[in-house]
Amino acid sequence: MNAVAVVLTALLGCASAARAQGVEPATGTWRAVLDTPGGELPFRLELVRDVWRWRATIVNGEERIALDAVRIDGGELRIDIPHYASRITARMAPGGETLDGAWIKRKLDGEARVPFRASRTDAPRFARERAAESSVTGRWRAHFAASGDSVLILSQDEAGRVLGTVETPLGDWRHLEGSFDGPRLRLSVFDGAHAFLLDARRDDDGTLRGGFWSGDAWHEEWTARRDDDATLPDPFAATRWSPRVSLADVVLPQVGEERDDDAPQALPLGHPSLWGRARLIVLFGSWCPNCHDEAKALADLFQRFAGRGLVITGIAFELSGEFARDATQVRRFAARHGVRWPLFLGGRGDKRAAGEAVPLLDALRAFPTTILLGADGEPRFVHSGWSGPATGPSHERLLAEFASRIDSALTEPAPDVFAPLRAIDELGESWYEHGLFAGGDLVFSIDPPREATARHRVFGSGRPVIADETTIARLAGDVLALGGRALVFDRDARVLRDPFDWGHRFAPSRGDDEVPTAPFAGDDEAVWRRMLAGASTLERREAITALAVRRGGASGSRAALDEALPLLRDQDPLVLRAAVWAIGRCHESRAIPRLVELAVHADSGVRREVARALFRMRDDEPAIGEALAKMRDDPDPAVRTLARSVDRPR
Repeated sequence: MNAVAVVLTALLGCASAARAQGVEPATGTWRAVLDTPGGELPFRLELVRDVWRWRATIVNGEERIALDAVRIDGGELRIDIPHYASRITARMAPGGETLDGAWIKRKLDGEARVPFRASRTDAPRFARERAAESSVTGRWRAHFAASGDSVLILSQDEAGRVLGTVETPLGDWRHLEGSFDGPRLRLSVFDGAHAFLLDARRDDDGTLRGGFWSGDAWHEEWTARRDDDATLPDPFAATRWSPRVSLADVVLPQVGEERDDDAPQALPLGHPSLWGRARLIVLFGSWCPNCHDEAKALADLFQRFAGRGLVITGIAFELSGEFARDATQVRRFAARHGVRWPLFLGGRGDKRAAGEAVPLLDALRAFPTTILLGADGEPRFVHSGWSGPATGPSHERLLAEFASRIDSALTEPAPDVFAPLRAIDELGESWYEHGLFAGGDLVFSIDPPREATARHRVFGSGRPVIADETTIARLAGDVLALGGRALVFDRDARVLRDPFDWGHRFAPSRGDDEVPTAPFAGDDEAVWRRMLAGASTLERREAITALAVRRGGASGSRAALDEALPLLRDQDPLVLRAAVWAIGRCHESRAIPRLVELAVHADSGVRREVARALFRMRDDEPAIGEALAKMRDDPDPAVRTLARSVDRPR
């Protein structure tokens, strides 16, 4: 016997001894159970051990989920499911044939904990009471009391084993497995994120009636009737593109390689570096199984179409609200699916808050939601949810539809890249940012664009600051890249705005005018006041900006703007940004309680202006210090920098 064989024999002998002492589990197939409020939720668990490490596999129907993060220590088993921020921990009984513990999963409001147990057996998922005399194979029109209408898809074999899924307007319930033994249908799935149990009986008229349980608490009743024509509303029509702000105004921190949490770069979603001939924007969460299914499909589509100009931008909405922790989860998600496109953190995984953070849609109804934009920046589709592999034909049709629509967008004629630059040029031959905003007059002019790029010249106080002409990156959508900065071309207001700072803007030159605000507003304060109460969000935000410039001195010592206070309750995020900026500029201490409330607003631009305003007024009230302290861990790096700078020497 050679040396290697001796070592292997010794290791195997130690493993056998360890199992006999109950400090290691038996290898092979286990019937695992979560003890939910609805009863046993079974699934199959496989444990194997090679010479170096343990591995686990969760089995639901045809799906096998391989898990490598398995540890055995002192008679305790721990199986980590890192891509879903969940884990199974259990103690082994003597002999290693049974396990008893819990499944623990992170949620928005804490942790879910469900009792777990398992025994070493290849017994069926559900013990059948009797042989099935009929079949439930087919499509069923289902209604869930709280969740609404769905389609139940079932396939039953001769032994009564049932595979299937539930298709909903938000996505499918992935790989359900169970049994039908006459009147009773039971189905379950556990994948580390989902823990679903359905238990129903068939009435004499063929209707299925029962209960549905999810995780540690959710329960609702449901019914289903067989209907081979059962369908759901078109997921391409459920959600509409209805941006309340420009893509350039949505500034989010990018998830890059693992590094210090102060390091992430923040970019506007409209930045030219994120554009292509066609662009997918995906709103997802690493905690969402349907999002994992979609990511795998998108990786294939990206490989197929990237060479023709397809780009993808992913915006993750996670569970903790802490940048470093959530970024780690997003990196795991990316590594698992071979994601090679930019990923950003949009906030916490709450649909309402996510819709406010990225206000490009009439509402966010599902994770994932996927938007296809053409080269002109206009939407080609918005798709809600995802039909994964468990849905069979629905999944194949969806993949084909995505591929077809992406191909169509990529084959459209290229838009006129000069038209937006001409639009800027037509508004004024020279533009300026006034010293009130940037500490000195700067003027630039755009030469009539004749090539793929335009030129600009920068002046200070009428003299060239940069003697040589500098190349401007072409305008992408409504973003102009100027001297390394991305500015929003606000065509309606006729200004160029910095998406990172409301008070930093360019306006067409009007001689000695001291107010670089929207030219359409004029110079009459009475007109501005009427605009403040108008229905137009554009007028409200530009009017309060103009008033703040006219009435607020450079030191912020002038009288408060009474007009700004009501706007701090406005529903439009850009109006809120303008109002908060005006309050901070005019040092309006009466607004401090409302500013503290806005410190957790979903829109990062609002939080950025709140941090600036509170920083300016930091000596006025103790509540400001408390609010800034909470903002030190904000996902937005600009907010964190402002909040943490309070402790630095002045």
